[in-house]
Amino acid sequence: MPLTDSGELDTALAFLDFNRESVLKKADGLGEEQLRPVLVPTGTNLLGLVKHLVAAERYWFGLHLTGITPLAGQGGWASVVLAKRS
Repeated sequence: MPLTDSGELDTALAFLDFNRESVLKKADGLGEEQLRPVLVPTGTNLLGLVKHLVAAERYWFGLHLTGITPLAGQGGWASVVLAKRS
């Protein structure tokens, strides 16, 4: 759990980093045959979960932190978040 109180953006980014690391740690070392099978009644698999998290992150950071909508082919929200961090 991240411990930071240096501002709203820094706190949000610390939680984002924590959650990213959690997902990566759980999926690390798994092959495609382990990421793709559907193991729950909802039809979700680990690869689909990762794709969902990426889309949700792009939307949330893009809309709520910058107030803009990403344009296709312009680097997505990763470039916006990284620019805010530096």
